[in-house]
Amino acid sequence: MNDSQLRAFHAVATTGSFTRAARKLHVSQPAVTQHVKALEERYEAELFLRTRQGAKLTELGLQLLELTSQRSDVEKAARNLLEEAGTELRGTLRIAADGPFHTIELLRRFRSKHPGVHVVLEVGNSTVIEEKLRSHQADVGVLADFHGLDGLVGASIGVEEIGIFVSSEHPWAARRSLRLEALHGVDLIRREEGSRTRAAFEIACERHGVAPNYVMELGSREAVREAVASGLGAGVVNFAEVGRDTRVSTVSFSNVTIESEEFLIALTSRRQSRLISAFFAMAESDG
Repeated sequence: MNDSQLRAFHAVATTGSFTRAARKLHVSQPAVTQHVKALEERYEAELFLRTRQGAKLTELGLQLLELTSQRSDVEKAARNLLEEAGTELRGTLRIAADGPFHTIELLRRFRSKHPGVHVVLEVGNSTVIEEKLRSHQADVGVLADFHGLDGLVGASIGVEEIGIFVSSEHPWAARRSLRLEALHGVDLIRREEGSRTRAAFEIACERHGVAPNYVMELGSREAVREAVASGLGAGVVNFAEVGRDTRVSTVSFSNVTIESEEFLIALTSRRQSRLISAFFAMAESDG
């Protein structure tokens, strides 16, 4: 086993393709293939299943990826240590968030304090965020209702109300509030599985015996907003995520409080990284 073989394995494992791994490493695809083949032959081990869709990790391959990911983190930490040797914080901070609404202000504050840091922001649901953190594709995550997930540490950064929103032409558009029971049998558009806003709302409905008529399930809050604005049904929303869209109106629940607490999270093993620690310190400050 040598360093080139492990690097080739890690690149294929994280990109899912020998071609993409070659591009990532700036070498030829045959070179990557040969390194992985030599590693498998040396230990008589199958690390990948070669399919038309790409390279899929075997169980042994997944175990090896855990080790090479740790090695990758050590290399990154060493690089950051040297790059950040001066007084100014530098490097790249990768953030995975459940939406830009809770994150943009954090980024504004962080960039004002640390202009030398390059920030990469990706948006996805809570399941995607957790996966990105565990696979080391993100450094920190911003998501709702963190409940002490194993191996992750979090800090609360705010609480927001969950209610519904409707088209500005809807009969409820002029209302400030209504009872949760009013949604029984009403056409409702919801987010995909993995959305914590959806989960919090459905728990409340179950407790109160309310059964909306779910007519659509859409994969993003933006898609839900467009469907609601078009008059296809009411939607469940975290009020902080509506923005200034005049096509829709928000309505609170008068007899039940449904809230979403937003958290900043990171892998426990990486919490003390200088970049991650600086972002947590800024988020937990009064601003």
